[in-house]
Amino acid sequence: MEIITPILSFLASLAPWLLFLVLLAGAAGLAFVWVRVLVLKNFFKQVGDLLKEIFALVLPNKWDSGKTLILLGAFSWFLSLWVGSTAQNIIAFTGWIFLIAGIHWVMHEEKALKEILTINGFFIGPWITGGLICYFLFGTREGIPAIAYILWPPISTVIAGTPKLIGTDSVYKTPKWVKPKPDDRQYLINLALINLLLSCWLQLGFTTRQWLADYPTMRFDDFGNSAFVINLQPNDGASSRGV
Repeated sequence: MEIITPILSFLASLAPWLLFLVLLAGAAGLAFVWVRVLVLKNFFKQVGDLLKEIFALVLPNKWDSGKTLILLGAFSWFLSLWVGSTAQNIIAFTGWIFLIAGIHWVMHEEKALKEILTINGFFIGPWITGGLICYFLFGTREGIPAIAYILWPPISTVIAGTPKLIGTDSVYKTPKWVKPKPDDRQYLINLALINLLLSCWLQLGFTTRQWLADYPTMRFDDFGNSAFVINLQPNDGASSRGV
């Protein structure tokens, strides 16, 4: 008892300090938990705001919108993953139609996007749509054939020039074919000629590439007097595969 009594007295003297330490540890634990709760709350708030921005960007404000067609295209692609080959091709075909029409619509509907796609007053949206159409018509798993590149400028020209040929009926408020104005006619003619020239240059490029593949010795010929062929990598020796 004589040994225990001093120990109890010592513990009794430390009781206030122990209580203080326990309370301090409890307060620190509560503060830590509260900070974690605030951090998680702020994190989920930021995630929620981000999702709201994404939904506002993706979801259409109205049903008659280009975004609606894009969503229908994505939904068609998702459905095509769960059906057989024939139905898959039909659904995928429909999805491509929705996607191309939706992208073309969005490029005209969204003013900010249209400003980005307008370079020096020239809107390049029809050429994006034309590229999608060419990929849809001619693209394969092996790649994009030359015909897709060659037809890309003419198809884009048709897309860009069609609005100049469509007006609104004053009585029925329906679209109708109209005769373009003189300024529009000049614009359409120049647009068609420039894109046909571009198509010809693309055709020439693919033809020249095919010639070089079929007749490798042409790489060592002198193209100094050529108006359209430049040898950027001159070679010293003749190819053993030459004809």
